[in-house]
Amino acid sequence: MISSSPWRPAHEDEALALMELERAANLRGLAAVFPGPFPEDDVLARWAIVLADPGVSVEVVDGPDHLRAVVAYDDSALRHLFVHPDSWGQGLGSSGVARSVAAIGKGATLWVLAANERARRLYEYLGWVPTGDRQDSVWTPHPTELEYRWSGTVIRPLSPDFRDSLLAFESENRAWFARTIPDRGDAFFDEFDDQLAGRITEHVGGTVRMFVVLDESGELIGRVNFVDVARGSADLGYRLAERASGQGRATDAVMLGLNEMSRLGVTEVRAATTVSNAASQRVLEKCGFVPCAGTPDELGGGGGRREKAVHFRLGRDHARAG
Repeated sequence: MISSSPWRPAHEDEALALMELERAANLRGLAAVFPGPFPEDDVLARWAIVLADPGVSVEVVDGPDHLRAVVAYDDSALRHLFVHPDSWGQGLGSSGVARSVAAIGKGATLWVLAANERARRLYEYLGWVPTGDRQDSVWTPHPTELEYRWSGTVIRPLSPDFRDSLLAFESENRAWFARTIPDRGDAFFDEFDDQLAGRITEHVGGTVRMFVVLDESGELIGRVNFVDVARGSADLGYRLAERASGQGRATDAVMLGLNEMSRLGVTEVRAATTVSNAASQRVLEKCGFVPCAGTPDELGGGGGRREKAVHFRLGRDHARAG
């Protein structure tokens, strides 16, 4: 069978072509980050080393007069990804990332410039989450780079497309949720379509921002919601399916949601949980929240009981910032 993939292994004599591809991508997308002359000789030498390394896979996509894209990865990390500006928006970045993930699997890492918003949004859309680690780039003027890890967890804006999977998620996990938070009640399910339509209207209007959480197979496993969105602030709520608990996915989903809200100018985020919900408290702390004073003093817990509330606010050192 003849493969329809446009990707092929790079040849050892293509270092110059790879340098020219990287130069074109950087001059178009990162000129403000690297204002000096492009270091052609150093980049050419690096590509020669990468191509000669048997532990690194380098794959490219041909164009009529230049390479259109390159992805390079080893057994643990996506090392390089560049797409020629003439080919931006054609899916080559996504397919290059997919090839690296297919080879490495969950836990793959990469480093990306904090200022490279285009790349960061792509990675987050494809299931990569920031680890919180950062370093200085080796290239002058040494801007900050952020480490990302592939988890397979993604978030998508709430839409009618998720109606059936969202209803199934809420129904199948109803008893699970009721162990720690008040049950939604039968009316929620009886009036589900009206409830969903109202939430989508609010989302589009910007007073709330609601996301569904999907795993790497595309199955809906959770929700992340931001309500009372106004003047750069919002309140966070989230819930995750029982089968997806204990895997770090709640932390990943909340972090991705915070990044999306930061892009919208929302940086003051509040959250609250009950004193007995230690798991939720750990998720918030991992995402950069710190305890704070707040009201009300009590919240509804599992089984209809009232419990002491624990309030949090997003700290100034939230990992998204970069």
